[in-house]
This record gives sequence, structure tokens and C-alpha cells, in this order.
Amino acid sequence: MKDAAVEPMVRALWVKPDGAAVPLEWRDAVAAFAKRGAPAQEGWLWIHLDRADDNACAWLNEGAGLSAELAEALTLDDTRPRAARLDDGALLILRGKNRDSRSPREPMASLRMFVTRRAVISVRLRPFSPTAALANTIDAGRAPASPGAFVGRLVEIAMAEIEATLDGLDARLEALEMLAFAAPTGHLRSRRNELNRVRRQVLAMKRFMRPQAEALREFAGYGDDIAPPDEAPGLREAAHQAARIGDDLEALRESAALVNEEMQARIADRLNKTMVTLAAVSTVFLPLTFTTGLLGVNLAGIPFAQSVWAFAGFVCLLSLIAAGAALAVRRLNRP
Repeated sequence: MKDAAVEPMVRALWVKPDGAAVPLEWRDAVAAFAKRGAPAQEGWLWIHLDRADDNACAWLNEGAGLSAELAEALTLDDTRPRAARLDDGALLILRGKNRDSRSPREPMASLRMFVTRRAVISVRLRPFSPTAALANTIDAGRAPASPGAFVGRLVEIAMAEIEATLDGLDARLEALEMLAFAAPTGHLRSRRNELNRVRRQVLAMKRFMRPQAEALREFAGYGDDIAPPDEAPGLREAAHQAARIGDDLEALRESAALVNEEMQARIADRLNKTMVTLAAVSTVFLPLTFTTGLLGVNLAGIPFAQSVWAFAGFVCLLSLIAAGAALAVRRLNRP
């Protein structure tokens, strides 16, 4: 599905050593990738594909000359961050902030990349805003000098967006924490829905950040045949940043659990007070109800109704039934 407002369905660029980028037709891009780009002094190739496009998937599976394992990794629907040496390059799968309004419940979108010394193939299933931001930089004539530098810059943008999302979640949780202690109890039920949304987002992000840190750390160690030596420190720093974000998400998860417990405790306390009030009202009206019911009883039709002891006998019968019910309840409540 084409989403041109965010990024083109297929984007192919030839990046020159001076930072300028030349758009390529699809046929030219395929031919350039078949040669794995050009000599290093002449630049490098970037091909960006949409996983939802059948033609792109067909080329990856059949026409690109990739191994079956690599083609499958680039076209899977559900992925986790990882890095692996495959074919003559490296596979790197990342996660970044999801800006696709069609899937608001999924907070993170994936980007699959195959990186060689002279070419990058990137595949997205949902709009991946870091590639759009980096494409704007390339269009402005400030393209990264190599595929490794491209990955480094892409990771930097993605991690900055995740950091901003984390700050937003922290602010929302702090506001909910204040409400948990100060807001009227009647407002807490609606606030719990918002808290549950925050908790789901935190858990979904936490699921990917640990593997992302490991993937970046592994990719940084592949050497200058994939990532230039001057880019490795930046990638290792991004790995540390991803691990730190994972720790922060764990702290947010624990804070959200505490806020949820406080909201539940306040709601339960409010419910208990309501039940006590209802019990007090019932206690007040129970003798009145019993007295009016007893005095208004109609004995007509009951055997011995005309006897002088009929009313006393009826009261004794009620007393026996009440005693039996009390005994049954006592036995049922025994531990």
C-alpha cells in the first residue's frame, strides 16, 4: 500500500562521494544492486521498499539474488530486532516509533535492512519516520558517506524519537500518579483506562528495546567491511542508549503497577464505604420491615387460624426457620 505522504513506496538513490544523491529508475537500481553498487570511491546505493508491495517482495525472494534465509528475514510480517551476518553483508532489523494512524495500538514499527559496503536495502511494513527524515537530509545534499554511516544516522534518529516517546510516557504517568492520590474517586475509573493504555505502550516498547540493544552491539562489531571504524562508537553508544531505555521502561512499568494498585485501593475503599452505608440503612429498616410484615400477616386459610394461639405459633415457626438459616450459614463459613 502506497503511503507517499510519509515515504515513497519504492525509493532508489545513488549517493555520490560528495554527498549528492541521484534518484534511480527501478531497472537501473536493480542492475546496480546486482553489481553490489560500484567501486567504493564512486558512492553507494540505497533501495527502500514497502513490504506491502507484491512486486517488491517478489524481487526480494526471486530477483535480488539473496539467500532464502535473508529474503525471508526481510519480508516477515512480525519481527524482533536482531543482527546477523548473511550473504556478503549484514542483516539488521530495528524498531522505531510507529506514526501510522492505521495501527495505533502498535507503538513501534519495524525496519529491515540488508547492508553491504556499497549498498543498503531497507524494507518497511509501516511508515518508518527515521527513513523519511534521513531521506530529506539526503535530498538536501547531506547524504552519509557510506552504508555504515547511513545506518548510524538512521539509528540516531530512531533512538531520539524513542527517547521523546519515553519522556511523554513519563509525563503522562506522573500526571496519573498525582491524580491517583488527589482526584475524586469517581474520576478514577476513566483515568484507569488511560493508565492501561500507558501500560500497554510501555510493555510493547519494553519487548523490543532489549533485543535492539543486543542487535546494535552485534552490528557495531562486524568490522569496517560493514560499519566504518568511525561509526562503531556511535553504534555502541546507541546500543547503550537502547539498554538504558529498556531499564527506564522497566521502571515505568513498575511505577504504573503501583499507580494502578493505588487507584484500585481507592476505588475499593470507596466501594467498602458505600457497602457500609447500605448495611447501616438496611440495619435501621430491617426491624421496621419485620414488624410491619409480621403485624400485617394474613392467617386466613392456615390450619388452626381461628385458634387463640395461631399467631404465637406462626411466630415460633418463623423463629425456627431463622435459627436453622443462621446455623446453616455458620457451618458454611467455617474454615
